[in-house]
Amino acid sequence: MTSGPAAPGEVTTTVVPATTTAAASAVPTPAVVLPQTGRAAVGGPPETPRSREERSLEASSALVPMLLVTFGTGVLDAATYLGLHGVFTANMTGNVIFIGLGLAGYDASTLLRASLALAGFVVGAALLGRAGRGRAPRAGADRLSAWTLVAVAAVVGAVAVALATTALNSTWLDAVTAITAAAMGAQAVAARRIGVPDVPTVVVTSALVGLSADHGWSGRTHDRAVLLRRGGAVASMLVGALVGALLLRWHIGAGVAASALVLLGVGVRGVVVARRHHRTADHAPA
Repeated sequence: MTSGPAAPGEVTTTVVPATTTAAASAVPTPAVVLPQTGRAAVGGPPETPRSREERSLEASSALVPMLLVTFGTGVLDAATYLGLHGVFTANMTGNVIFIGLGLAGYDASTLLRASLALAGFVVGAALLGRAGRGRAPRAGADRLSAWTLVAVAAVVGAVAVALATTALNSTWLDAVTAITAAAMGAQAVAARRIGVPDVPTVVVTSALVGLSADHGWSGRTHDRAVLLRRGGAVASMLVGALVGALLLRWHIGAGVAASALVLLGVGVRGVVVARRHHRTADHAPA
């Protein structure tokens, strides 16, 4: 709205209508959450209060427990490889090789048992993968993974008791191999959900590759923390295998039981951490 002609010496006042931009700015813009990131694209706070640094800290806090799980895997594989049928129950790379050798006629005695271990591992991993559908993993505080480790410890402990108290025939030993491998398949998926980089707990080949390729002597020095994680994974598996082999001199059940105790301790610790995390999240301000 504009006033009429101004008299000499009079100041003219012009009122400019509010633009659509100004009007729009007065209306709060809803936050649009980008897929995968969980952050707000336009206005508003992030969708989750946990920052990337916090998630990284949670994963780092699970490093020692996952190295312990890797140690327990080494103990178990040494005990079962030397004391059962000459096949692995956690590291499936060797079993795949054994199956290939058996199919070629070079080592037919382990063909069935390696196949049972491989099938059991796949079934265990698939079952936990199915159970975890729709449940986003939480680095360092994953409730499903923690309870899975407790359940795996119970299964491995039961196997240890059976080996220590019963003279199992070949058929039952085949069943024990498949059951233990299934438990290790579930354990591998649980460790994957916890999400500690470079510590997969059931294999160290990738850690060795990364450790060698990214070291100073290769001309490409990686972050020291990464190198320590990879070196820790290799060392944990090695020491675990050594302990498992030494315990086998006493009894095969001793090595299996030691692995079960390690898994139980890590699993119980994970349950406590997950409960504390969820309790904190429930009481956090919205």
